[in-house]
Amino acid sequence: MTALCSSLVEKCGKEVKIVLLSGMMAVDFSTAAQEAVSKLKSDGVNAYYKKLSCSSANHPRQDEHAKVGEELYSFLKTILK
Repeated sequence: MTALCSSLVEKCGKEVKIVLLSGMMAVDFSTAAQEAVSKLKSDGVNAYYKKLSCSSANHPRQDEHAKVGEELYSFLKTILK
């Protein structure tokens, strides 16, 4: 995960903002995402982590997509000032 993000920084420049997300699916990648964000931040990258609401069906349904879309939108507004 960190290597992929680092390659994006190389391609897009240090000013790029990277957001890693977890939630919604049955598999939990939150620890890996948080560790990657910590490593990227220590390297001076604008990296962020957001845990979205979990799906009640272990896989997102249409109504849940709309809900987490609002969550993500609100989060992005805080970092894209």
